[in-house]
Amino acid sequence: MRIIALMLFFISVHSNAFSKKELIISLNMDECANCYNALYSLKDIDSSFSLKYILPEEYEIDSLELKEYLSLPEQGEYIWSDALNKRYLINSMFSSITIEAGNDIMSFLVKEELDKDLVKYLNSLLREEYIYEFKDNIFKSSNNYMKYYKNWVFISNNLTKSIIKANFITGESKTIIKYTDKVINEAYQLANKDKDLIFGIGEKYGIKNQYTPVSFDVYKDKVYLMTSYLDYHFENNFKDTLQLKFLSLQVFDLRGTLLNTFIVESTINNENIKKMEFFTIPTVFSVKNDSTFNFGLLGNEEVIDIDKDAYFLGEYNIDNQNKHIKFKKTWPFVLGEKYKYINYNLANSKFSPNGKIAVNVLNDSVYVNEGLNFKSYSLNLFKDTNAQEIGNYDIKEKNVIAAKDNEYIYVLFVTDDVLKYYKMDLKTNAILSKNIALLNELSRLENFLTIDHFNNDYLITPINHNQIKRYKTFK
Repeated sequence: MRIIALMLFFISVHSNAFSKKELIISLNMDECANCYNALYSLKDIDSSFSLKYILPEEYEIDSLELKEYLSLPEQGEYIWSDALNKRYLINSMFSSITIEAGNDIMSFLVKEELDKDLVKYLNSLLREEYIYEFKDNIFKSSNNYMKYYKNWVFISNNLTKSIIKANFITGESKTIIKYTDKVINEAYQLANKDKDLIFGIGEKYGIKNQYTPVSFDVYKDKVYLMTSYLDYHFENNFKDTLQLKFLSLQVFDLRGTLLNTFIVESTINNENIKKMEFFTIPTVFSVKNDSTFNFGLLGNEEVIDIDKDAYFLGEYNIDNQNKHIKFKKTWPFVLGEKYKYINYNLANSKFSPNGKIAVNVLNDSVYVNEGLNFKSYSLNLFKDTNAQEIGNYDIKEKNVIAAKDNEYIYVLFVTDDVLKYYKMDLKTNAILSKNIALLNELSRLENFLTIDHFNNDYLITPINHNQIKRYKTFK
């Protein structure tokens, strides 16, 4: 019976943890005999949380005394299990408090991290609206990408060419990634390029952007940074010089230490896509796993039938022999009839926070890649746009970003200059839609508004230079 009960607990935690608002506290009493002060902070935890206290089986005989000693909130349930206790300990050793929310699992050290600030942050995840304040002015018009991951927001900046990591719990922020000589040299060495020659030519012609961060993603406590590096190609016995770029994906830990460098295939001629020529769009990027990545595709319009063969998303794999990332296959979706008049213009795709869902700007569909299964959902969000209007780029309807869970599809989109949020029940096709704002009323910073990475019913956005607002849209 114990085994069955533990299996049911494990399944319930992993299937729908956040909807049940569960916190899992796993204690190693050898390591945490003096954690009383830290655990005392849980007295202020929101009473709507369901608490699970997991301890080794040998302590069950002392359960009455232990419960009195720990003085944990009464709404919690004690579970005596060696297997679960070890599973939730950090590094199988350190006492932890864990919340599994949406796409992220966050675990914190009880002894070092459990305090009033952490409790305040956990409680904030249950609020219908909450404003987080940071100590520095980190949200700027020169920012180009933001990524939410666990209790951090990562921000890249066009001017500084750096990535900042800011902590929702402490409000502190720090620049973790810069283009040091080591970072730049490793990219040029792997690409077999003469960096000094290339930079010298660039300086001669006043080229300032020898390297440009174009996108990044955060996956399993690593930052994957896509960079376009300056290159030149020489022809006619070095009399003609062509300015080019090459693409590099570089991997960092969350402290900013460079872990690995790869060269990304830029031009694709592959028999799997009918020998048609495609180009990698590095600004459309997400990490699928440690060795597989998704990129946008741009087709050579001279040889592609736009409404039939215009693939716009591709999956790429690492070739460990030469540390190159190479095209593997397309997502099985094409731009279609609507793009026949404008080719790949306005096809810029956007990935969901977990990278499994994508939309492009104009098509009224959500594209899903879950494991080996691809699926598209046509949502009928848009009116029948006149082809001439599309051809003239008079676009009144466009997608911003989408997300999906086991029950619903969510789309943030624009129609008639109104930003709207849409939610469709996958079983009944019932639809909820909320007007978020008029486009002309959004500030520059609020254009970073996106779907929350914990709970798709929420949206999250900077509201000034040091504050972010997270708020529930569908209640």
